[in-house]
Amino acid sequence: MKNNLKKLLNNDRWTHWGYCKNFPRLSISLATVALFVLTSTARPSHANDHHDHGYNFRIVAKLGDPAPGGGTHEGDFEPQAINENGDVSFASDLSQEGEGLFLSRHGVNTEIIRTGLPAPGTSTTFGPGGILGESGINNSGDMAFAFMLDYPSPFPLPRGKIAGVWRYDASHSAVTKLLGQGGPAPGGTTFQGTSSSPDINNSGVVATTGLINTDKGNCRVSECLSPPHTLGLGRGIYAADRRNRISKIIAPGDPAPGTGSTIDDAVEPNINDSGDMVFSAHVVGETCGYDSGPSPTAMGCFTSLYLYRSSTGQISSIAHQGNPAPGGGNFRFVVMGQINNRRDMAYIGDLATGPNYNIQIPGVFFTDRRGVSRAVARPGDRLPGGVMVQTTTAEGNLGLNNSGVVAFVAQLDADVNSDTYQDTGVYVDHGGIITTVVRTGTVIPGLGTVAHTNNSYVVGFDLSPGVHINDQGDVFTQVILENGDTYAVVASPQ
Repeated sequence: MKNNLKKLLNNDRWTHWGYCKNFPRLSISLATVALFVLTSTARPSHANDHHDHGYNFRIVAKLGDPAPGGGTHEGDFEPQAINENGDVSFASDLSQEGEGLFLSRHGVNTEIIRTGLPAPGTSTTFGPGGILGESGINNSGDMAFAFMLDYPSPFPLPRGKIAGVWRYDASHSAVTKLLGQGGPAPGGTTFQGTSSSPDINNSGVVATTGLINTDKGNCRVSECLSPPHTLGLGRGIYAADRRNRISKIIAPGDPAPGTGSTIDDAVEPNINDSGDMVFSAHVVGETCGYDSGPSPTAMGCFTSLYLYRSSTGQISSIAHQGNPAPGGGNFRFVVMGQINNRRDMAYIGDLATGPNYNIQIPGVFFTDRRGVSRAVARPGDRLPGGVMVQTTTAEGNLGLNNSGVVAFVAQLDADVNSDTYQDTGVYVDHGGIITTVVRTGTVIPGLGTVAHTNNSYVVGFDLSPGVHINDQGDVFTQVILENGDTYAVVASPQ
């Protein structure tokens, strides 16, 4: 879909009526940020332009160019992942129909799947709804991804019922189904679909979200109770080994560590090479956080961040809603956890108050393997190019490598190109020193001047370029130039 409807349908972190988001998130205003800065302690960042070093830019793809498999790349790019070899996965809308998922290795782009192709393990085809969130890629080029299937009209809800998870084996160029509607799920229930953003490690273990039939989840509206889902629906975290044997990490009804309550929703797993995971989850009885107040009929609520240790099977809370945030204020919710092989973690924490999801003050935070937490960048901090207005809670816009370097995106309080939109930039944090990768006004030799680091659909009201980093410090993202051209690029430190 070549409009914001696709973004609405595919951003399913919190949704009314089971996966159908009511409105796109509105960017907070400068007045809101000014008020936040005046009522909190502004942190002078170590960032300044003197710390910036140069990057070489490699073009992965350009909107309007031919897409592998036919047609052209249209609408937008969605950078998905990067591995240690510099291989990247990305999605784009297509001129023919729907969306495609692509792999770029050694400068050659190949098609993995696209709308209209047969979906392995099903009797239907991949649908126009496209990719869900981000995919994972390991150093062998193997991938794990969630994609929507073809669907009848009207659009069924919750949408996870028409989505599945697939594994791509790079050595055989083969796609196989891992999880979807109707398969048995650990715990004596059945899978009814999935959610967004599975991940895969270098051992081939896939971490994913499973939509299951359960009376312990937080989706009890009519769409969640219609046969055969008479118990309602919930989301849990699962792992699948290389033979696709699935085990449960946590699911609705399981104990929530340190609370005396239980989990009713768990999403967004990210896995390291030891099998440790971070994920977002909501605890029964804690703030749900919708405009109308806590809603027992909604799929998804404000979440906290948890760590699963594969060596012990233990789960612990890392950053919890309501707890003090580094630098001041309290976390309203925590999302988008990333974990590296040292068990360092990066994540997004929202610092706003109240139930209105459309008003956010999200910042970037880091907890090291010893459990010591710090703020990477908060609204009101000075970054190269201006004062940070906000980062984003959209999935796929935070990266962490095995050296603990954090890559993130920020909207700034500046407008250097006078296009009436606030400037945007992609940055990296090296232990408290923040430098620019690319931002509004950056001149890329041979391409031109950057107008925005953002998805072309959401310039002016949201922030979602896609940001990923590997151990070499290569950053995969996208840029929109002053002439309107949009590129998916890899920026490599000089």
